[in-house]
Amino acid sequence: MSNFAIAGSSGYIGQLLSKRLELYNDCKKVVGIDIKAPKFTSPKFRFYKIDIRDRNIGEIFEREKVDTLIHLAFVFNPTHNIKEMYDINVNGAANILKNAAKYNTKRIFMFSSTTAYGAHRDNPELLTEESPLRGNSDFCYSSDKVEVEKLCEDFRKEFRGITFTNIRPCIIFGPNVDNHISRYISKVIVPLVAGYNPKFQFIHEDDLLDACMLLFEKNASSTFNIVGNESILVNEIPRVVKRRLLELPFLLFYTLHELMWQLRIPIVETPASMSSFIMYPWIASGEKAYRDLGFLAKYSSKETLMDFYNNRLAEK
Repeated sequence: MSNFAIAGSSGYIGQLLSKRLELYNDCKKVVGIDIKAPKFTSPKFRFYKIDIRDRNIGEIFEREKVDTLIHLAFVFNPTHNIKEMYDINVNGAANILKNAAKYNTKRIFMFSSTTAYGAHRDNPELLTEESPLRGNSDFCYSSDKVEVEKLCEDFRKEFRGITFTNIRPCIIFGPNVDNHISRYISKVIVPLVAGYNPKFQFIHEDDLLDACMLLFEKNASSTFNIVGNESILVNEIPRVVKRRLLELPFLLFYTLHELMWQLRIPIVETPASMSSFIMYPWIASGEKAYRDLGFLAKYSSKETLMDFYNNRLAEK
């Protein structure tokens, strides 16, 4: 029986995963770690309100005899306080890894992101787990993920007795999503950059949970891209969610976007540097997950968007 700890248990995926683990026979209990309480409760679930940067977090691992850590605690929505974002994403990860090792955790599942590959004009058609991590340095979430992966690589070398699984999902979407991306494509008019139309990937939240359960069962110590079935062109996204597309020249798009970000006008939730991710390719291959785990997403990227629309936007 496994005692799971989920760092970031009150977030989008943390709560869904807690519910799924409730039904998992090999899960004895789930220890939730977050700075806010989740809506989810169950007989197996125990919650601790604590920051992942707290040096005393290891006491929870010792008290609850945690043998499996799932790290989901990171800042996804961009913030103007990039130092704090880095401190949570990178230093927080370093702190929880150190404590997990100190208190004899046997398995660690670290959530990274395919944004760690970076969105670049010269990216190959498909990025594999062996592709270099060239996260965009001007987009904090992407660059932070690269830093965390470097930490993880050093950790793996130092603690070879711990089974370490690195999970790189593409953009996670579904009926329960609520983040800067879902709000961006839910606007009446969705602005994009004229002359750029790369492919884009989504993975449905249910598919991600299925992949997680396979990873728990296989106990594979490796890195896996977890991506949706097929991709979709960026300029098709507004049409699928029944929104209007507005294509702007790059200079106008970038200038207006950055001005509104700097002025903290709430219509914009990201810095203009996010434009790289809607201009250049960053499609990841799911071949390794299929070959080693037998994982194949049930939903295509388009079907994932349609499910989001049907559950969140259709009546608006």
